[in-house]
Order: sequence, then structure tokens, then C-alpha cells
Amino acid sequence: MERTIEQIYEEAFKEIKSATDSERIKALSIRYLGRKGIITHFLRNISNLPLEKRPEVGKRANEVKKSLDTAFKHALKHLETKSLQKDYRIDVSLPGRTIQQGSLHPITQITWQICEILKKNWV
Repeated sequence: MERTIEQIYEEAFKEIKSATDSERIKALSIRYLGRKGIITHFLRNISNLPLEKRPEVGKRANEVKKSLDTAFKHALKHLETKSLQKDYRIDVSLPGRTIQQGSLHPITQITWQICEILKKNWV
């Protein structure tokens, strides 16, 4: 194995911190945790290690995998909330909202029309 699991872990976290959009985070997730990802490749090559080192290296690799998965999910959620916050800013320089005028109920309108007709006939 060329790199240790700790080196992979540190490298992944540096890339997560430098990512600025959700597409980059998703690409990094696939790169590290995907079917042909770096961590998966590392786990497959554990069988090449000496027998006494396999359990501790495997355990640490699984911890790193879970930690990175959580970090990717957290980074995606953080970017989504950050973009939502930008959408909800209030521009105080815009004109205020106009109040829409209501109208009378149709029955009230008909009643008034009937009253006007009857007034004309009485006079």
C-alpha cells in the first residue's frame, strides 16, 4: 500500500474543506467512498498486510470510512443551508409591497343593485 489510511484521511479532509459547491463534494465522496474509491481500494488490499496488523488497520479504515461519510453529508448540508441563507436576504432599498384592495361579496353587490333599482322606481 502506497499511502497509509491516516494520509488518505488527512488528504480527504483538506479537499472537503476546500470544496465550494455541492457537485465538488459529491465528486469527492465518489472518489473516496465509491465502489472504485480510494478507501475501498485500501480495504481490499488489507489482505496483503501481515496477519497481526490486519485487524487494527481494518478497524481504523472502517472508522475513517464512517468519519468521511459523515463529513461529506455534513459538508453538503452546510452548503445547502448556506445557499438558502443567501436567498432569504431582505433588500430594504426595494419599494414596499402594495396592499391589494378587496371587493364586496357578490350577494352584497346584488343587494345594493336591487336597492338602487327600487330607489329609482319610488322616486
